[in-house]
Amino acid sequence: MLFIITLPASAQNLYLDTAVSVEYTIAGFQTNGLETMFYKEQRLTNSISLRTEAGFNSSFFSNNSYSRIGYQPSVGFVSRLEIAAEPRWYYNLKKRNRKNKNTANNSASFISLRAIFTPNWLHISNIDTEFNSYNEIALIPTFGLRRTWWNHFDFELGLAWGMDMLLLKMIAFLRQHSDHTSG
Repeated sequence: MLFIITLPASAQNLYLDTAVSVEYTIAGFQTNGLETMFYKEQRLTNSISLRTEAGFNSSFFSNNSYSRIGYQPSVGFVSRLEIAAEPRWYYNLKKRNRKNKNTANNSASFISLRAIFTPNWLHISNIDTEFNSYNEIALIPTFGLRRTWWNHFDFELGLAWGMDMLLLKMIAFLRQHSDHTSG
């Protein structure tokens, strides 16, 4: 009798493991106060999705300068366009499903590699002087978790470490280096 009762439970768990998958597509708006992004996450496989984002990342900076009327300390604000692509592997969807935890809207832990492009042609600043910005790219490996509450509110928390490169300086370095190596 015990064998008959446990067999359907095991079969059901096997069925649930194969049926769980990341959502086919999710689109939305995300903010953390200084960053405002529109995003779309598209399923690639049952546990991998591709998240694309476009929006503005803002920051404050100090613009202490001397002019003909003397020292003028000021705090500046700049908001720059960011475009990002991020493949995500949701590695614990099946485990969360087996424990009857919420997996809606990709509520699971993930590992990703985020690639960000920040062009220099669109920025908003409160400083009247010309803001000196460069094209930048960044590659950021991330460990994160995503949880959905009330069907339409997603919370994400991530731990990341990455590298940011100024494209103008990198191109100048490559040109200089290639000129010295070519005979």
